[in-house]
Amino acid sequence: MAPLQSSGVDPKQHENIFQEITHSILISLGRHLTGGKVGDVGSLLNGSVAPETSPINREAISAFENRMSDQGYMSREIARSFSTAVFPDILKNLVKKSNDPNPAGLDLPGILSHFVGGSERLWNGEAHLSDIEKK
Repeated sequence: MAPLQSSGVDPKQHENIFQEITHSILISLGRHLTGGKVGDVGSLLNGSVAPETSPINREAISAFENRMSDQGYMSREIARSFSTAVFPDILKNLVKKSNDPNPAGLDLPGILSHFVGGSERLWNGEAHLSDIEKK
């Protein structure tokens, strides 16, 4: 991820940052699903809202920015610049997979069950982008 490599962030912290990316996006999706904003998720997945303008994207970017700054990984400015460049592409890939008629790599019912079923793994900070792919 070029934006991260050019940010001046210690390469030893990259894995932690990738985990925070995952955490921020999955938590944002979960909050929208469990908070009665299912329409935001539906609009994102059906393509009626661009990932860049999605409330899910905005919330994930804000959460990432706060977590990165609070944990001392990078300044808020660098976190915002990085997440604004990367998060929409991650969401675009999620949308693309969700609209694939042969979704070999995406398990939407599994994602939903994490949020609606109350999976502890997602809420205790152990979420990862691989959680949205079938095992």
